[in-house]
Amino acid sequence: MEINNIKTKQSSFERKTLLLLSVLFLATIAGAWFYTITLSKNIAAKNEIVNVDTRALIEVERIRNLAESQIDNSLSFFLLGAGSLFEEQKKDKQNFLDSLAAFEKQYSLTQVPDLVKRMGSLEQQQQDIFDQAMDFRAKQTESKIVGQFYRAKTTPIRNNMNRALDEIAHIHKAELEHNQVKTMDAASYAQAQIPISFAWFAGAVSFLFFCLSLVVIRVLSQRSRQLAERSRLYNEA
Repeated sequence: MEINNIKTKQSSFERKTLLLLSVLFLATIAGAWFYTITLSKNIAAKNEIVNVDTRALIEVERIRNLAESQIDNSLSFFLLGAGSLFEEQKKDKQNFLDSLAAFEKQYSLTQVPDLVKRMGSLEQQQQDIFDQAMDFRAKQTESKIVGQFYRAKTTPIRNNMNRALDEIAHIHKAELEHNQVKTMDAASYAQAQIPISFAWFAGAVSFLFFCLSLVVIRVLSQRSRQLAERSRLYNEA
């Protein structure tokens, strides 16, 4: 009776051990899967943060061309007096203002709103000079004189406009370089974490399999002893 109780306790211990090892094995697999998903999300999040839209630099040059075109067409209008040039400069002005507003909304990095505001002020100054030149033209002032007046007054505005656009381009280039460094750091982080995590996972699984092997060996040994004992008892009987 006592022997049966001992065998029952041993069998219960082995079942509990196997159950515990199975739970630990499943928990390890689930933990590894969860960590893999989390690591993937973290890397994706870092890449999304450091993603730089280089279209901002292209847009800066497009706005620069609109500003230059507006002033050039206005100057040509005062020198040549063609109505088509007047319409072109009006269209360029509207495109310039719309592009400036859209740029500020989409690429609002630090200092960009202030620079956009400065360009808006420069555009207003350009419009004031244009209106003055139109007044001179209405008074039948010689076209060459009106053109020289407009060119002289708008040259500083053109230069300041280009400086503001250069500053915006510089800000975006600096952000691009900064984020490129972040991208490299994110890649290095992933390269470092993946082998370390795999090593921990492989070690944990190996340890669990080792423990499971010991339990199996113990069960087989007990089974072998039980068979030997049964054979002995059978032979004695």
